[in-house]
Parts: sequence; C-alpha cells; structure tokens
Amino acid sequence: IVYTQDRDLRYTSISHPMLGRSIEDILGRTSQEVLPAAAGAAIIALKHEALTTGQPKRTELSIEEATGIRWYDLHIEPLCYEDGDIVGLTCVSVDVTERKESEAHLRLLLRELTHRSKNLLAVIQAMARQTARHAGSTESFLKRFGARLQALAASHDLLVRESWYGASLSELIRS
Repeated sequence: IVYTQDRDLRYTSISHPMLGRSIEDILGRTSQEVLPAAAGAAIIALKHEALTTGQPKRTELSIEEATGIRWYDLHIEPLCYEDGDIVGLTCVSVDVTERKESEAHLRLLLRELTHRSKNLLAVIQAMARQTARHAGSTESFLKRFGARLQALAASHDLLVRESWYGASLSELIRS
C-alpha cells in the first residue's frame, strides 16, 4: 500500500484500502484516527521523526487486525518541495505476514533439529561406551561400533520413511 500524508499526518492519497477501512474512510483522517492504538503510537513517533530530521525511516511491526495479527514492513520518506521544505510523507506498507510466519516455523524446526541431534549424539556416546566395555581390542571395537552405527542409521532411515511417526518393531528388526 502506498500513501501520502501532510505534516499533520492527515492522509492525502492512498493506493488501496487498509486495516479493514475503505480508501474513502481513510482519506482526510490522521494516523491517530486510523491506526490501532497499540501500534499507532510507535508509528506516529517514527513519522514525526522523519518529518523533523528529513531522514527516511523503516521498521517492521505487527498490527492486530480483525483477521488476526499482521506484520508490515513500513517505509517512510519525507515528501519535499523543490526548495527542500518538507510538506509531508510518502509511505509504503508491505504485508510480510507470510514471511514472518515462515521464519517462525523455520526457527521451530531448527530448535527441533538441534534437540534431536543432541539426543542422537547422546545415543552414539552411550553406544561407544558400551561397545568399548566389551571389546577386547581396538579392531574389535571398530568392527562392533561400526556395525552398531550402521544399525542406528538403518533405524533412522526407517523413521524417515514413516515421517517420524514411529515404526513397527518387526520392521526395525528386519532392517
């Protein structure tokens, strides 16, 4: 959504409806009248900073809407006359909710992968200790430990084929 505002943060143009409001309902209103109170104060402060400093501003923020929480990437640019006087703002608001949800899902998967990796390393360490206890020589240890690692790898292949929902004991024995 692209929109412009005057120095009083009154909407002067807007490309699309936003926040569940029509274009007609937004035009002529101020940010304080249009934006939800929870996110509005921070956005308004950022817009005032852009007006005061003449520097563009950018932020990612979440806004509670009727359909749930939406994330936006907000770009704020001072709008100037040729002589440099700032007369308002030009803003672009891009909905990045899908990207934020994907990032959160990826973080969850990485935490799960880390957890499973640590568990697997603990199992391998226990296998090494148990194998070493009963091995008479280094060669015997290497042979037995290698076989146990191959069996562990086969059981993981079986779990992956079953989408980590578990595998039957008979399938595990066969593999």
